[in-house]
Amino acid sequence: MQARNDIDVVKMRDRMGNMRAYGTYWCIIEILTESKRHALKLSDVPIIALQIGESAEYVETLIKTSGLFEFAGEYFYSPRLISVLKELEKLIQHYTNNPDQLTLFEEPKKKSLEQMSEQELITAIADSEDFKKLWNTYAKFVGKKEAMLAWNSLTKLERAEAISNVHNYLNSLSDKKYQMNLSKWLINKRFNDSYETQTKKQMPERLSLILQLSQVGDSFVWNGKKYTKISNYEVKDELGNFVLINNLY
Repeated sequence: MQARNDIDVVKMRDRMGNMRAYGTYWCIIEILTESKRHALKLSDVPIIALQIGESAEYVETLIKTSGLFEFAGEYFYSPRLISVLKELEKLIQHYTNNPDQLTLFEEPKKKSLEQMSEQELITAIADSEDFKKLWNTYAKFVGKKEAMLAWNSLTKLERAEAISNVHNYLNSLSDKKYQMNLSKWLINKRFNDSYETQTKKQMPERLSLILQLSQVGDSFVWNGKKYTKISNYEVKDELGNFVLINNLY
């Protein structure tokens, strides 16, 4: 009901106090809607006024002079309200008989992840704030599509664990070059690993001196075991196993 722009409503508001009259009018309409046959007796005005919180004189004047109500003997009613309710009744009856047409008013259902194409899935994940946070924190910007698909395969709990443990993994690396692609880190669920961060490690001074003085291919003994220096980041033990230097202490 576009009542606020109705010429009679505008005149009523101008003559009887703008929003005071408008509010009173709608209170009367609400009471009429709830009443039988959507009509009330003029003798009920004092009760209506009490419900609204206005004087009976003000309410009666509005009903009789606004041009928005009509009269049938001792009753008054709103033609506009009757018209709207009749249309509403028709609609209810129509959609009761044709329930399938109600889908016209429903919002399009979102596809489940299983129903999405790979591209739709990637777009949806790319908009995920949690994935954005992990991607930017991990900061190895290769294989984003594979990382998204790996992320999608995780449970909510696993995603939370990945986000909470990613800093520990990154800080555990002695060199950025050892950082695996995010997709591999997620697929292998390496976020479940326990990481000792580099910031907590303090290389023993003697080991530091040994490594500084030795060349690649040189052998040395540390904690009773013999190692061969392979690079500035790893060594090889007597069994031929490669060991990160930060794992020696």
